[in-house]
Parts: sequence; structure tokens; C-alpha cells
Amino acid sequence: MDPETLFVLEIRSVGAAVRARWNEVAVYANPSGAGRIAQTKLNPYVVEGENEAVLVFRAAEIPPEQRENSGQPSLRVRVIQGRMGEEAQSVLAEMEWKSDQGPLPAAWRASVRVGEAFGRWSWEAAPRLAPNTADRAAILSLIDRLRAALETTDTATVNEIFALKNEEMARALGLTAADASAAMEQFFAAFWAQPVRRMEPLDDGRIELAVQAGGRLVAVVDREGGPALRGAAGNVRIAVPVMVTRVQRRWLIAR
Repeated sequence: MDPETLFVLEIRSVGAAVRARWNEVAVYANPSGAGRIAQTKLNPYVVEGENEAVLVFRAAEIPPEQRENSGQPSLRVRVIQGRMGEEAQSVLAEMEWKSDQGPLPAAWRASVRVGEAFGRWSWEAAPRLAPNTADRAAILSLIDRLRAALETTDTATVNEIFALKNEEMARALGLTAADASAAMEQFFAAFWAQPVRRMEPLDDGRIELAVQAGGRLVAVVDREGGPALRGAAGNVRIAVPVMVTRVQRRWLIAR
């Protein structure tokens, strides 16, 4: 496939709370009725063959400050294929609803078949499981090793820990491996540039392992659903989203 190919989930909503999953991975959430136009890149989760989109909807109040200009509650969802930097695009699946058509549907599902894509992802071969006590210990040990490497600016260890993610994101986004690694280091650059850095210690009691992709991916999050790995250096703060998968009995960061 053309390395500049993009798969995008586009959602325009007002007066509707929306949660979206692509191949059983949570990719978008707007729990309020606020009007929003959002585009989410799906490339890292697109597989060759059948892909499934599942969106769940709930009627929600439009915020008072938006009511005058928002019009009637409405919703439009499109799965789009295009190319980076180009306007031309193909709509692979879509749905649209307006309040004058009746009650908001509870959900929408669409199956999108993709031929050649970005190759096979490591998590596709991972077992479907709910992490047990041993899995949790191994995952938190990996995250704590990353936490220490970020705090001490151990770039070699950070690159090693992110190697699988960087390789797969390079394929997903049409980058070279070097570009993907450089983008990762740029994410941490302002934090690393500070003379004093502190990563928050991992609080086992507040960390949750959120199963994604039917148990083949696991997001490491806090109780509120945000990244569990956080740090501060001066006025620079970082929050590091982490999703792991099991490869040959080892837990590795894949997203």
C-alpha cells in the first residue's frame, strides 16, 4: 500500500455523546453533548481483511453557550480513505442522523474490508486474555523501567523500550524507523532539557489495565482513564500513553 495512505474516522456531533471503537480498540470519546468535529487516524489499528467500527451513542444536553448556533441535535460518522496532504478521499462507510428523523440510534456498526494495508501488527498474534497477577507485575515492571529511563534521560533504554512501537508506527504513518524514533525523542525533548526532572512514582492502587482489541492490547491508565505515566520538570509536564501487548511471553509497548 502507498505509505501515505490514511484511514480516518470522522465524527461530527452535537447533542449526542459518542464512544467509538475500531477493531475493539477505543479510538474516540466525546461524553458530552457539546458540538464537535473530530478526525481520528486509524492507521495503527487497521488490519488486512475485515475491520469493524462500533460506535455507541447517547442523547446529551447541548451546552447553553452552543444552543443558539448549533441547530438541532445531529450526528454524522464517516470512515474515510485518503492520502496525506491531499483532499481527494473515498468514503468507506458512513451514517447520518438528525433529530427530526426520530430517536438517536443506540449504536452503529460497520464492516470495512481492507486489502493490502501496513503488514501484520504484533498484537494481531497476541493471545486474547485478561492480565493475571503475574502479567500485571510484568507490565508494571516494564513501565517502571521506562519511568526511570525517562527521569534519567537514558535515551538508549527509552529507544529500546519503544523499539516495537516505533517500528510499527513508522509503517502505519509512512515514516522511516529513524524518523519515528526522532519524533519520539522530540516528544520528550522539552522534559529532558530541564536540569531537574521527576517522574511520578507508579501507584499500584491507582493503575488500571484496560483491555483493548479483545485482550490482545492492554492500555496502562489511571483510574480516570488517562496515562498512568506522568512527570514534571519545571513548568514542563508530560503524560505518556502506553499500550502493551504480549510477544513470545514478554510484554512490550506496542502503541
